[in-house]
Amino acid sequence: MMDNFISQAELDSLLRKNGELNGKEETLMMPEDLDILSEVGNVTLSAASDALSKFLKQKVTISAPTVEALTFEAMAARFATPMAVAAMQIKGDVIGDTLIALEPEAAAAIASIVSGGDPVGDWAASEALAGLSTATLAALTEGVNYTAGYLFEALSEMTGLTVEPFTAETSIWEGDAGKRLAKHFMEKPVCVMTATIGINGQALGALWHLYAGAHAEAIVAGLHKKYNPEASEEDLSTNAVPVPERLPMVEEKPQPAVAPTKTSAAPFTASQATSAPLPEVEVQKPMFAPIKESSKAPQQKNLDLIMDVPLELSVVLGKTKKTIKDVLSLGTGSVVELNKLADEPLEIHVNGKLVAQGEVVVIGENFGIRITQILSREQRVDSLK
Repeated sequence: MMDNFISQAELDSLLRKNGELNGKEETLMMPEDLDILSEVGNVTLSAASDALSKFLKQKVTISAPTVEALTFEAMAARFATPMAVAAMQIKGDVIGDTLIALEPEAAAAIASIVSGGDPVGDWAASEALAGLSTATLAALTEGVNYTAGYLFEALSEMTGLTVEPFTAETSIWEGDAGKRLAKHFMEKPVCVMTATIGINGQALGALWHLYAGAHAEAIVAGLHKKYNPEASEEDLSTNAVPVPERLPMVEEKPQPAVAPTKTSAAPFTASQATSAPLPEVEVQKPMFAPIKESSKAPQQKNLDLIMDVPLELSVVLGKTKKTIKDVLSLGTGSVVELNKLADEPLEIHVNGKLVAQGEVVVIGENFGIRITQILSREQRVDSLK
């Protein structure tokens, strides 16, 4: 009997061919799945912006993405202008390629920061991309590798899938987008997340994150499996309640909840239920006791719940900026000058936030820090500017 059934893949293929014969455009993904992928993009691109901010030491923002499922030809047509494209392989539960593309202005600004220059240049977009050297493209690749680690870690935590970036390579795409895309996506449908990237409050251009259609479907399926594991197809098919083909045409009318009297010898019938008057019920408003205000605030009890949460405390001795050339020239015995004077207090950070200042002390054979000042809220806000 099982030989008479067709698989879901064969059914999709038949529906696809039927749609082509009828001249209808195929729906690549359901709107509900695209909404789910938008939430995934919010989480993953937010993690990417935090990682890129750390890498560039500049404030990087990435807007909430819009998600589309496009045909291969429609996606290739979007590469009409030059784009800086980082191609990387992913492995784990999802295997294949994924692409991150940047418009010229954004790519040129990031390249300028990596090279130690002004984050916002005045070049034309085409000139900016044409001037990117091999070393700068390699530096962009390093930034993509760093950012991808955070992006796919957030994706794995959200979906329960193991997704790890393997390699990345950045190049400039100027024409032949169809041939270039074909090297990375064997599946024709392509899912693209489109967002706007900005640095230090200035929007620089679009950022695209491209998945193969099969990868996007695997991400949606992973979310369903993680957050609704009991609603699998097997459960729905095996635990379904049988429904009779034909229901009896009997109109059941409500019967009053009245106990039969002792003088009644005959059974209570449906006709008597319809003719007997319903008893009157007295309706009153509910009365509640007044709510007493508790004088004891639960703040201490709430604080007790988080007392065992570990926090990372770090002391910043000083910072400096160096170009790639300066970093490569460092060797054993090299001295790096920091931006701190000898008598200036050191910064004490808790989970990356500046909270206090102090001075170095020696405790036995270890270094320590003596807190000399706890920063006020206004001072902490000023330190973030």
